[in-house]
Amino acid sequence: MVYGNKFQRAIRMFSDVFVPIIPVLVATGLFMGLRGLLTQEAVLAVFGLTADSIPQNLLTFTQVLTDTAFAFLPALVCWSTFRNFGGSPVIGIVLGLMLVNSSLPSAYAVGSGEAQPLIFFGFLKVTGYQGSVLPAFVTGIVASKFEKWLRKKVPDAIDLIVTPFLTLLVGCVLALFVLGPILHTVESGVLFAVEHLLPSDGNRRIFIWMFRTASWYFWYSSYSEFLRDQYVGTRWMELSESNRNLRKCCSGRSSSCSCNQSSV
Repeated sequence: MVYGNKFQRAIRMFSDVFVPIIPVLVATGLFMGLRGLLTQEAVLAVFGLTADSIPQNLLTFTQVLTDTAFAFLPALVCWSTFRNFGGSPVIGIVLGLMLVNSSLPSAYAVGSGEAQPLIFFGFLKVTGYQGSVLPAFVTGIVASKFEKWLRKKVPDAIDLIVTPFLTLLVGCVLALFVLGPILHTVESGVLFAVEHLLPSDGNRRIFIWMFRTASWYFWYSSYSEFLRDQYVGTRWMELSESNRNLRKCCSGRSSSCSCNQSSV
């Protein structure tokens, strides 16, 4: 059961999608911190090493630990979104991987000027969505709803073939040509605004205060709803057990039943 106003329900929906991903991101952050600590010159000097003496294979191994989760973040977001909105999680994973396919220019390479985006229809720039959240999130919602609609319309005999095919096709087209460019522009606008607000100490303090307030409200809303769910679930179990005992009593299977004693 879902409680609260529309904003609280939206926060709960958002948290249901991203909470399962948080442990992976935390672990990746720890890997980044550990790598940064061990590659500092002061730490290397303790062991008599320098930055040039670190084997390249070891650095590549650490990059696997630190870069994988963020490089494939759209796949994680799509998977979790499909799972929470009733779609097939495996379709969500594949759709998310399409957004970071190696055939597309990497968002990091395009941002640094090392690669150029693909141009479709003469004006639409398409790149990979490494590290992006909103395109994968909204695409997952739309595609999972579309898949559920297809499940109701497509006959069972061809559902196994047609539904995944159409879901991936429509989802990929929407993600790369419609939702992705629009939401990527939104993300860029938010990043631009934050970068131009944070240099001022006063604006930085205001931003931190707003972030803490939003985090507290998010935690309070999620925890309050969790407590309500627990209470409702507990009361429901108690009522169900009471109803089962009452049915046993009235059917004469319980010798201690007040109904049977009164009837005697």
